[in-house]
Order: sequence, then structure tokens, then C-alpha cells
Amino acid sequence: MIKTIKTPLLVFGIITLSCFLINSCKKDSYQQHQDISKLKGWYNEHLMTIKDAEMFHAYEPDWDLTYSTEIDGEIVTEIEFSKANKIKMVDEGSSFENSDSIEPYVKLIFIENPKSSEIKMAYMIFKPEEKTAYSGIHYKDFGEYSGKLFYHNLDGSFENGFRLVNGKIISTIEKINNTSPVEAKLINGKSMKMNKGADKLMVFDIKDCTVSTTDYFYQTCGYVVGHPEYGTSCSYTFAYSVSTISCPSGGGTGGTGGTGGTGGTGGAGGYGGGSNGGGNSNPTLPPKPIDPKNPCDRKLKVGEVAGTFLSANNSVKAYLTSDPNKEYGYEQNLNSLTSTTYKPATVRTIGASSLFNPQFTWNATEGYTIGDVHSHPAGTAPSPADMFGLYENYKKLLAMNASASDIAFWKDNASITVITASNHYVVTIKDWASYTAAYQSYQNNPYSWNSGYIDMSGNEEGSLRTVINFFSSSLNIYKQALVGSFHPLTVNADQEVKTIVCSSAIE
Repeated sequence: MIKTIKTPLLVFGIITLSCFLINSCKKDSYQQHQDISKLKGWYNEHLMTIKDAEMFHAYEPDWDLTYSTEIDGEIVTEIEFSKANKIKMVDEGSSFENSDSIEPYVKLIFIENPKSSEIKMAYMIFKPEEKTAYSGIHYKDFGEYSGKLFYHNLDGSFENGFRLVNGKIISTIEKINNTSPVEAKLINGKSMKMNKGADKLMVFDIKDCTVSTTDYFYQTCGYVVGHPEYGTSCSYTFAYSVSTISCPSGGGTGGTGGTGGTGGTGGAGGYGGGSNGGGNSNPTLPPKPIDPKNPCDRKLKVGEVAGTFLSANNSVKAYLTSDPNKEYGYEQNLNSLTSTTYKPATVRTIGASSLFNPQFTWNATEGYTIGDVHSHPAGTAPSPADMFGLYENYKKLLAMNASASDIAFWKDNASITVITASNHYVVTIKDWASYTAAYQSYQNNPYSWNSGYIDMSGNEEGSLRTVINFFSSSLNIYKQALVGSFHPLTVNADQEVKTIVCSSAIE
């Protein structure tokens, strides 16, 4: 529910806006920024350190379509996108079906400080009140734009925003977290002072502010490689929710600054986040983190988990000989989300030759299921149904009202394992958006997905090639022979199953 309480507003401050009223303070150019190639290189390199911006996963900057502005001693470069998936922003109290039909418009912006070589980078998102031409709307220069403006950090997280009417800022939009003094004051219904940057001091009754939550969704589309007859399936995926507080601007200043880098004021409709790093030709970037979705980064983890359950895996494999007409399996349940130890595995069967029923749990008593294992007596590779077992576990997790952090943890650690007489296969998540689109397509026409696999059911190599082609963009598939390490797999142009060669550091 949106909470709105109207009381008198008291605003006073010392306002210094002359630079925004004098045209000489800003220099515009529709030509490319002289260092656009450096910005492009910096963006591509820095983006590799980000793994959480799923909402913007399909956005491709058009480096030939740029706009540069010099304002307040900084150089702002705006980049249009040549490719972008649709996003929806559903405000609290509205349904997804009845949300605004006007699609938000997104730009990529760079804010450079020539003196310090620092760069801020953000997504600038416009959510207009009516269909709008954006050609004359730029950073801190909004023309006659009416609607909301949001700034999101490179990792996709919301930073700050504004509501505008005819190009004038009428309210600020700031994020709320559990430690926010604004939130505490709002709950207590008390007045407070807010320091809105060096050029503005605002004093108002907090009850004049509005608190709301916005759900973000992004569209994903998928298709089966080599099978255009299956068509393309599109659906919207929930990204995250953002709780914000919107307060009267009293003159148009911006956010209070980001949590990382040097921070900023977000003045006069600007981005309130911190510096993303150096902007010289050789920017200093943080070490690239281990990406659980990268097949080579995940390789060691796959081997470690398999080693932990060596005894259970050997037991499953033994049943392939002693009881060859039944599938056997078990679950891999962590003791806690901060632990690297697991609950004891119980290998069992339901007595079926082509079915195992994994039991998903997510609690401290039974454990936290991040993987399930079962055998294939027929010797086939994981089937499409096995692959989509990950999504079925995800739905169970949602039904348990798991937190956003728990869901993120599960996505980063989830796997399924299939054991045959000659090989172990482990499947992990590579790209959640692509995987979700594939799941929707599978739900619409499971026969299309299963028929190709069934045709190869007597051939382990053929069934493996089929599922790799189906899931190459969404899942990582690893193989371990009777001895040796796990290796990620791919299919080459000649339709041969090949090992992906990882660096020696992780072999």
C-alpha cells in the first residue's frame, strides 16, 4: 500500500542555481566524444566484473550514436542502445496486467571528471506520463519532459530519481533500506531535516513524503538453436523490488550520493552514485570475481561438491549393476547457507526405471537443497526434463517464500547430476533469463523438446549433443569420465561434442 499523508510543507534554503540558468555554463555537441573508444573499452572491461544486472542483460550500446555535454566542469556522454529487451515497472497497488503501456526509455551515461580522471557510469531510465520524443531530453536538461526519471547503477540496482513536470523537478525519489533514518522518521511520523548537498538545505515534515514499492520485470525471449519450427517464446521475469521515498524537491536538487566510490550529490536531476573507477586509458579495476555462471569459474566448485559426495555417487553407480532397472538418487543439502558441510546423503529409489523423485527442502533441520543426483540406467545424458528440474526446484523455493538473497544464493549454487555407467554429468545455471525463456517454451510444447532427445535415446553421445544444443545459452554442462576432472562441454560447428579449454589456473 502506498502511504501518503498530506501536511503543510516548510521549505527554505540557500539556492545556487545560476550555472543552470546561464547557457554559457553548458556546452553541447552531437558529435562523438573524443575518447569514445576509451569509454567503450572501459565499459566492456568493467562490465565483466558485474554479474547481477540481469534486467539489462540484452542491452547493447550503440557507440556510433552518442551525445556529449560539458556541464559543471564534467563531461557527460550519453549512449543510445541499438538492442534492448523490454522492461516493466509496476508500482505498488497496480497489477502487472494493468501497468503502464508506455515502455520506459533507457540510456547509458558516462560522467567524467577531467581533473581526477574519475568516471561515473549509470543507466538513465525515463518513465513518461505519455508518449514522448526523447531527442531533446538529456542529462540535467530535460526539455518539457513530464514523468519519472530513475538512475540505476551498473549492477542494475536503483540509485536515485526524480519526478518532473514540463522539465521541472517537483520531487526527489530516494531508495529506502532497513537502516534508513528517513524510514525511521516516517514510521514515527516525525519531522526531520535533510541535507540535500552543499547547495541546498531542506526542512519539511516527513509526512509530506510518499513511500512506495516498485517491482521491476524484464522480458526474455528464447528459441531452440537449429529448430525455427519451435518458434520464439517470450515472457517477463521478475528482477527485484525497490522501496523508495518521494519528497517535494523545494527547488530541484537530487540524490544524497551513492554508497560506493567518491559519492555525489545528484544535484539538479543528476545521478547520485559514486565513481565507478578511473577513466584513463588504463583504468584500475577491481580483480574479477569468481562468477558462478561462468563454466570455467564454476569448474572447481563442481569437482569439490562431487568429491564431497564420492561415497554416495559410488553407491548410485553400484546400483547400475546390482539393480539395473531402477533409477537411484539423493539430494545434496547444505547444513546452512554459510556452511560448506552437508547433511548425510540417503541414496534411495522409488522403484521406477526412468524416474527419480527428488525431495527439495530449505530449512535448517532438513538442510538446504542446492543439488539432486540420480542415475540413468539406459546410459543417456541428462534429458530436457532433467534440465528443467532446476526450474521446478526454483518454483518450490518461491513457494516457500524464500528471501531475495536466498534465491540469489540458490541460483549461484544450484545443480543437477546424472550418473551413467561411464560418465558423471553436472548441470549448473549460466544465464537465468535465457533459461526462463527456454522453460516457458518447454511448457508450451514439451513434445518439441523431448522428441529430438528421444530420437537419440540409444546413443549417449547423441543425446548429449542434443541437450547441449538446446541449452548452450542458458546452462553449463560438465562431464567427468570414470577418472579425472570435470570439464565443461560445448558443440562445435561440425556438431561434435568438445571440451571447453579453461586456463591452467583452474584445470
